[in-house]
Amino acid sequence: MAQQQTISITEEIKKKLHEIPEGQQKTYLELLVNRIIKQAVVDGNEEMIMMIWSYLDTPPGPDENHPLAASVVKIDVLP
Repeated sequence: MAQQQTISITEEIKKKLHEIPEGQQKTYLELLVNRIIKQAVVDGNEEMIMMIWSYLDTPPGPDENHPLAASVVKIDVLP
């Protein structure tokens, strides 16, 4: 029986957010935050404003001690 390995997509995204994309001077995180703020403030997107407000009052998602994870039995890599 294959041994199950737990991976965390959340952790991988968090790591990737600190990288600087090719041809850019800012991290993915900085680019994402700038886009979110632009949508809320410059574009006046009320849904984005409410989402930011909600996140600031009560951070969404699972507890930091229990990140989203998935069990992977086997992943085939095609040539």
